Amino acid sequence: SGLTDRSYGLAMIALAVVQMTYQMASALLVFYRCEIWLFAAMVPAVATGIGYLAGGARLLPLAIGVGLGSVAVAFGIALSKTRGRRERPEPPLADGLRGELGQLPLVVAYAALSAAYLLSAQGRHLQDGFDVPIAGVPLIVGMGVVEWRAKRFVEQGRVLLTRVRYPREFVTRIWLLLAGNVAACLGVVALFGVALLTALHAAHRLTSAGVVMTAASVLLAGAYFLAFLLAGMARYGWLCGSLAGCTAVHVALVSVLLPKLSLLAETTVFLGSALVLLLLLLTALTGRLGQARYHR
Repeated sequence: SGLTDRSYGLAMIALAVVQMTYQMASALLVFYRCEIWLFAAMVPAVATGIGYLAGGARLLPLAIGVGLGSVAVAFGIALSKTRGRRERPEPPLADGLRGELGQLPLVVAYAALSAAYLLSAQGRHLQDGFDVPIAGVPLIVGMGVVEWRAKRFVEQGRVLLTRVRYPREFVTRIWLLLAGNVAACLGVVALFGVALLTALHAAHRLTSAGVVMTAASVLLAGAYFLAFLLAGMARYGWLCGSLAGCTAVHVALVSVLLPKLSLLAETTVFLGSALVLLLLLLTALTGRLGQARYHR
């Protein structure tokens, strides 16, 4: 039992490290407009993952090995893109950090709360479930698209400022632009979710709880898109408060109801918390999205 618990803990640590490595690689490649390299690097991982879902446990070592290799390749390509890009002298390190250190604790807190929120829903099911733990795969795969749309939204907002004449016109069009980008993020992750659910159904490993958790992943795609925008506006306090509140409510409800709570009911609670998180982050934008100074 101790060995099992230790292996479970190591698996959780490995999962967190690999996921963070992928997130760093995807963020860098999207920033440098090298999305095609990210796609090419991750295609083998996605293909072997689908093969594992269809073929069963005998393909698990291959899926893990290829997945780790794909993430390593993506990270290596991302690091290579950061070399040789010094187009002008960089300011001294102290000048570059001035004004940023005050935000660092909130940035770290946001990252920790984001991980805690996801693990609170999926962590304990890594041993006793299958489709619920991997229901977050569509979100992980689609995060590159979410980051790309957030970056494009910032660029589109700046362009929009040059194309409107009146503040009211800008407010209307920027909200329409936001709605379109949120819909794009939800749609892309939903397509990945449908592909995953189809594969699980074909492998006879799909449950209602897995469907609900996949739906939660789709909502979180929209929430993370809004989170990127709020981070650009330095609204880390709201981000941390929203994540902390949703995590606390989810954990509290599950802890109180757990003896009689089915897996379907538990995932439904998490789906509700994902919807609340999306609405909270949308509320945080209402006072700033229409102000031109945040888009210059």
